[in-house]
Amino acid sequence: AKIDFEERASAPIFHMAALPRGKKGSSTPLLELRDGTIIQDSTAILRWIDTQVDPSRRLFPDDDSIAAQVEAWEERADAHLGPAVRRCVYDELL
Repeated sequence: AKIDFEERASAPIFHMAALPRGKKGSSTPLLELRDGTIIQDSTAILRWIDTQVDPSRRLFPDDDSIAAQVEAWEERADAHLGPAVRRCVYDELL
């Protein structure tokens, strides 16, 4: 989306210390906007990014049925791909 950002990567468990003060939970990713607003969860972050780009470049189209399909794929990646990758990495590290 060509939005300037700064990434702060942290190792699992240690990432909790890197979360903004007063932020409940330990879920990442999160996006902290310049005004201090925090958007947590990859789907919510992607939806926010969609509000910042030209409509022709949006990930979630205006057509609700197609947007639902895009969100379903993103949720599948969160629920299945992410945990599988983490297990592989932990297996190699440990």
